[in-house]
Amino acid sequence: MAKIIDFIAILWLTRIPFRNSGAKVICIYRRKKYEFNIFAKKKLRQVHILCRNAPNSMKSILIITNRTLHTAPRIIRAIRTLENHFQIHTVGLTAPNQSVASHTHSDTIKESISSKVVRKIRREAFGQYAAKNYVQKGKLRRINNLLKGIKPDIVMCHECGDVPYLAKLKDKYGYKLIFNAHEYYPLEFDEKPNWASTWQVYYEDLYNSFLPQVDLMVNVCDSIRDKCLEVHHKDSIVVPNAAFYSDLEPNPIGTKIKLIHHGGSIPSRKIEEMIKLTELLGDGYELTLMLMVVDKAYHAQLIEMAKSYSNVHFVEPVPFKDIIPTLNKFDMGIYILPPTSFNNAIALPNKIFEFVQSKLGIAIGPSPEMSNVVKNHHLGVISTDFTAQSLADEIKKLSKEDIYALKQHAKTASSKISAEHYSKLFLEQILQL
Repeated sequence: MAKIIDFIAILWLTRIPFRNSGAKVICIYRRKKYEFNIFAKKKLRQVHILCRNAPNSMKSILIITNRTLHTAPRIIRAIRTLENHFQIHTVGLTAPNQSVASHTHSDTIKESISSKVVRKIRREAFGQYAAKNYVQKGKLRRINNLLKGIKPDIVMCHECGDVPYLAKLKDKYGYKLIFNAHEYYPLEFDEKPNWASTWQVYYEDLYNSFLPQVDLMVNVCDSIRDKCLEVHHKDSIVVPNAAFYSDLEPNPIGTKIKLIHHGGSIPSRKIEEMIKLTELLGDGYELTLMLMVVDKAYHAQLIEMAKSYSNVHFVEPVPFKDIIPTLNKFDMGIYILPPTSFNNAIALPNKIFEFVQSKLGIAIGPSPEMSNVVKNHHLGVISTDFTAQSLADEIKKLSKEDIYALKQHAKTASSKISAEHYSKLFLEQILQL
């Protein structure tokens, strides 16, 4: 109940009108009393939530993103890793569920609409994609004011476009700068026809110009680390999107083998191939899709397609904290991700690690980073190509006893490839800054 009250209080405060200054609410969280104050500066349109019993003796770290902090797995894990060692300040679309020293809504530092229009004209009319053209004075001033109020010892940036701003202000405030990259941005959408002559130019210039000022770069897999080292001469540490350790036990396999795929309904993921898989496998298998609506038209198309299959079911997505207990009810996690772009080709997504903590067997396409995890820990089967037929052929080779053995292998591997395991390296590197 206290956790719910705390969350509601934060939610209410982050949406309070700017004219209401000095509002206060007291709530209990983890058996501690917290007094939240809100203040507003109309000129800056900046709203902070301040928690009075945040420890002052700790060094401070500012985490900046434009994501929803209560649902962003990589940021949730970062906060959990740092919460006992730093006074944490956050910027994002929503406040995190964890207790932090202060939270600022990301809208208060975003770029103005007029600036976006000017930049679009410069891009499309004059082909100006150099990163220096993307540092907007108004946003720089707003970030400067944020830093002036918090005076962080370390700034962790999760958005590539914010790196130039934080690099420019770094010497002024004397903080160490961490870039926690979620992708390899120069090739993020390299499957698009004009990407190489437009946004790739921008991101490559940004990397070459501003990565030298980053004190610690964090990437999600070895392939991206190698790419950054090869192309931009910037080394990094690798912290995969591993899930927190779960002590759940593998569930026995029932009459039917239950497959699951979860994530976003994104056309490039070719989820229709996973639906076709069930027809090839037959009545002894059933597939559940737990998808967040990302592309409405594509999502509707998948639902319509699934109506032709008696063994394909859709369920509503669950909150982040419930993903692993929900997956634990199934037998195998499946994922076929065609290499339509560089980032898709070398992807090592959350869901692979969530399958492991859920104690599932795994069936995937031959994506190299995912394949390495599956092979190294004997977690499942890998198809020879990215078609439903190829994956169906591999799954059919498995008896129920084989699949249960894979679930046991996941149990064995769960502590070795957990968020806790990788967090030790992450924290160690940050403490050395």
